[in-house]
Amino acid sequence: MTKHMIKIPGKLYIAGEYAVVYPDHSAILTAVNRYIKVTIKDNDVNSINIPLDQYAVNWPLNKPFVAPRPAWRFVAEALNTTQTYLQEQNVPLTPVSLNVNSQLASVQGAKFGLGSSAAVTVAVVTALLTQFKQAPSKTLIFKLAAIAHYKIQGNGSCGDIAACTYGGWLSYTSFDQPWLLEQLQTASVSELVAKEWPLLHVLPLKAPTPYFCVGWTGSPAGTKGLVSLIQTYLAHSPQALKHFLTTSDACVDKFAQGIIENNTTLLKEALLTNRRLLKALGKKADVPIETPLLTTLCDLSFQVGGFGKTSGSGGGDCGIAFVPTAEMCKKLYKRWLAAGIKPLDFKEGRVSIEVIED
Repeated sequence: MTKHMIKIPGKLYIAGEYAVVYPDHSAILTAVNRYIKVTIKDNDVNSINIPLDQYAVNWPLNKPFVAPRPAWRFVAEALNTTQTYLQEQNVPLTPVSLNVNSQLASVQGAKFGLGSSAAVTVAVVTALLTQFKQAPSKTLIFKLAAIAHYKIQGNGSCGDIAACTYGGWLSYTSFDQPWLLEQLQTASVSELVAKEWPLLHVLPLKAPTPYFCVGWTGSPAGTKGLVSLIQTYLAHSPQALKHFLTTSDACVDKFAQGIIENNTTLLKEALLTNRRLLKALGKKADVPIETPLLTTLCDLSFQVGGFGKTSGSGGGDCGIAFVPTAEMCKKLYKRWLAAGIKPLDFKEGRVSIEVIED
């Protein structure tokens, strides 16, 4: 029997955090080589198994999948949104078996902040489209995954979904979110994925030349709560919001330019300015974006001749750094370990789809 193995990478934010949640604002992200893996094959009944949860469940053909527990809601909506799309396209559905495995947490189950919800959503969408021979484009996968995400969460930039869909490094500009919420009330899934999404822009980039180092503080962050607190502060400070968005976008543009021109000076200027901007925002909003351990992570990267900042919402999770050589990266990792920061030896992550014969 033929089955497909779908590998979808996790992600890290590099620059543009908090700004990208606003329509027409941008971020730099990279996919990393920790993966959600989904295998899919024909079966007698619809079945899904998530070994990490030690849980498996069946559901009727051509019926919605009901999440058996809250942690499965993104899997369920990815299945249902994609199934709806296939039905609208008059694709005959047959029973399948899905097996979902994750590398996006530590052995003890603590999350690294790699976008597991986005990655599993993208993985399930890709698996179903591949199984039913739709030869899916990246744009189609992204839109279906974003629709599923919005049906569950109702907000967000979907930058993590873009990184998990495209793989590698990219610059991402957020679409018109109010437009999408309005469209979800009236348009079919097929109509919505066929439309141009206002403001959406994805620009794949090559990896920067300096060595990319990642450190984990061991303290998972509550991203949704932190973002909500920052948005509440900025909603009451129009001048601060304008300054923040303008400066953040300039950092993202400069970082992308630094990659394109292979200019480390531009990369450093962009990242350090973005770090200062986020620290100042956190201080004004009384939100701990850069925790003491993340400050230590950044300071140690500077001491070995590199430069670093928080990644994503901050408040814990990961920090990132760029250093000139592999030896400096090893030196930095030793200092991080001594300070209680776990080095994560991540490389650039790529999407893959394999055909496996049992």
